Amino acid sequence: TEEWKIEKFDHTTTRYPLDGAHTKLACAKCHPTEDLRNGTQAVRWRLGYMQCKDCHADPHRSPP
Repeated sequence: TEEWKIEKFDHTTTRYPLDGAHTKLACAKCHPTEDLRNGTQAVRWRLGYMQCKDCHADPHRSPP
């Protein structure tokens, strides 16, 4: 295939339902377009992280 589009995606049906500020983010903020070895690009839809700490610093930690 040359193209695959998702017309409407419902995050509430996934293991990572969006809430709070995440609901207003553009998809590309979490799902980046990456360069593949063959010179093409693809969006990373499945991510290797599921916890807040995977993207955000611990707000309870004291600065160094």
